[in-house]
Amino acid sequence: MKPVIYIIFKYTLILFITLFAQWWAIELSEYVPQYIPETRINISGMVIFAATLSILIFGQKEIFRRYPQFSIIKLTALGLSICAIAELDFMLFSRYVMKDFDIYNLLEVFFKMMVFDGGLAFLVAFKIVRPKSDQFWLLIIAFLGLVYLLTII
Repeated sequence: MKPVIYIIFKYTLILFITLFAQWWAIELSEYVPQYIPETRINISGMVIFAATLSILIFGQKEIFRRYPQFSIIKLTALGLSICAIAELDFMLFSRYVMKDFDIYNLLEVFFKMMVFDGGLAFLVAFKIVRPKSDQFWLLIIAFLGLVYLLTII
C-alpha cells in the first residue's frame, strides 16, 4: 500500500503547477480582465478556488479510499497540508519574481489562505466521510460566513 506522503506529494505538485499556470495565464496577461465584467468577482480568485476545491476532492478521496479508518480531522489535516505546502512553495517562488515583495503581506495572505483552505478541506472531508449527513448545509452556511468575515478583515 502506498504511504500517504506520496499521495500528499502528488496532489501538492498538481496544485503548485495549477497555481503557477493560473499566475502565468491570468496575472501576467494583459488581455484577461481582472474581474468578470459588471461584477466584483475576481477571475483569478475563482480559478484558485476551483483548482483548490477539485484537488482537495480528488486527493482526499484517494486518501480515504486507501485508508478508510481515517477520521474527518485527519483527512482535514492531510488536505490542509496539501494546500499549505503548495501555497507556501508558490509564494516563495513568486517572491523572486515580484519586485515589491513584502514578508508581512506574504504572511498575511498565507494565513488567510490557510484558514480558507482549512475550512474547504473540512467541508470536503466531512462530505467524504459522512456522505448522507444533513448537517452539511449548515456547515456550508458557516463556511460562507467565515469567507465573508475574511474578506472584511
